[in-house]
Amino acid sequence: MRSEPADPDVCPPPALAAFVTDIALSLAVHRGRSAALVWPEHEPAGLLDTLAAAARTATGTVPAGVEADELAGLLHTALGGGSDPVRAWYATSPPTIPGELAIPGEVLLVPLARGCDCRVTSAVRPPLRLRLRKGDVLYVPESSALDVVSRWPAPCPLLVLALPRRAGQPCAASSPSLIVSATSAVRAASSAANRSAS
Repeated sequence: MRSEPADPDVCPPPALAAFVTDIALSLAVHRGRSAALVWPEHEPAGLLDTLAAAARTATGTVPAGVEADELAGLLHTALGGGSDPVRAWYATSPPTIPGELAIPGEVLLVPLARGCDCRVTSAVRPPLRLRLRKGDVLYVPESSALDVVSRWPAPCPLLVLALPRRAGQPCAASSPSLIVSATSAVRAASSAANRSAS
């Protein structure tokens, strides 16, 4: 899905505009610097449920449909527009099947139902572990990698918004990938084995 700039003659619903504004304000501080968790004060009525229903019908990682266009377009405009769009994707944090979502660059991750546990790693900061709930928005800069783990028995539908490259931003030689997996049980077993071995 390619976002188009929002039409300046069409006013978005106030809750959607406030949701995008909350995200844009956080990005103004953290973009390109560090991961950031945004708890938007306003959730557009029904938007996350509509996106979750569409994400549940997707198999694997797929571009989002027209239901995500307005959000992606408003975010594109809030970030200054430009020729590169905000791209929206659906993914799922599966309970047992590891997978990789190869979306390079800066991303926003939004759990659309339930929630998920995440770990953000970077070469310059210690790992950051987070528990996201429905509607939380996690920003991950290009210099970091994200491991997403479902914490419920059922899959967690995710919206991933790939942000456009900023003017003057160099291309990374190897962009990190967003890893969507269910490794919590493997990690717990591995940690228990390491503790008993020591």
